[in-house]
Amino acid sequence: MPASSAAAAEPTIDYVIQISREAGKLIKEGFHRTKHIDCKVSAADLTACADFVETPLVRFPTGFTEQCVVQVTETDVSVEKFLINTISESFPNHKFLAEESAQDEDVLSSYPTWIIDPIDGTTNFVCTFPQCASCKSHNDDASVSFIDLDFSAIAYAVDKEIKLACIHNPITNESWYASIGEGSYYISPDSSEPVRIQTSGREQLGDALVSLGYNVPLLRSDQKDTERAKRIADAVCKNHRMLMYNSRDIRRVGSAAIDLCYVAMGREDCYFELGIKEWDIAAGLLILSEAGGCYSLLNGEMPEDFLHRRQILACATETLRAEMSSKLEYVDWWEGL
Repeated sequence: MPASSAAAAEPTIDYVIQISREAGKLIKEGFHRTKHIDCKVSAADLTACADFVETPLVRFPTGFTEQCVVQVTETDVSVEKFLINTISESFPNHKFLAEESAQDEDVLSSYPTWIIDPIDGTTNFVCTFPQCASCKSHNDDASVSFIDLDFSAIAYAVDKEIKLACIHNPITNESWYASIGEGSYYISPDSSEPVRIQTSGREQLGDALVSLGYNVPLLRSDQKDTERAKRIADAVCKNHRMLMYNSRDIRRVGSAAIDLCYVAMGREDCYFELGIKEWDIAAGLLILSEAGGCYSLLNGEMPEDFLHRRQILACATETLRAEMSSKLEYVDWWEGL
């Protein structure tokens, strides 16, 4: 793997893997340290809390469960800064859309853009639950990049189509990567040799292990908007109940990047979630697709603005996806906003 991609006109898969793993080192260093948590009361507003409750590994802001839409640690911020600075050295003309620094009005432009989520699975990271990743992908009209961390994940897109992706879990030392048209690969903790992966191929919901997600802090923050919050919460409850009676079993991993990798390699057969963002899923979508999987909105639709729709249904096969979409309660995340 080359030490640098500074001279390259475009990012390479080796470069994406390299910086994801370097970011993963920072995540691993912070994993067992006492975490200092701040609150984001909106998608882009980071509010430092003056009062904290101390535990052995975490300093919680008082009342954070009621007031925080998103919690963020100093590791989130430091990893994001590291990635922006590192990428800027190699690609000084590229732009960034990063979770911890993005403003609500920020959108993708025609410029080469890196979309960054410094830790995907911050709650897992805070609680030392070892499912977190770092992800990245790159895009412009001619190219885009996303980063999603918890796992360390990176995706590179051209004309808004993802071409390269890598997801790295620094806690378990697992990696997944894909290049469009070249398949998806997995590197285990015990080997440096990549192994090509495929989905389980399961077609029936009754045989499927299903993972699901729902943005609990964000739903809780919407309590004032009771009609919208109730509509989304009702859909979550109905879908969970449906799976209790129709699936093989249910899981809740807490990292979209990891869930997509797990479906891609057959550890799970299906994953769906409400409330996710572009940086949560960009890298995982290519890895899933190249492993033979498929994805859509919960109702089976695939609009042009799919990444902006705040939901995903990902399955091992099209047959399973069709059955899932016929049974899931669909809700438009943006309705009522």
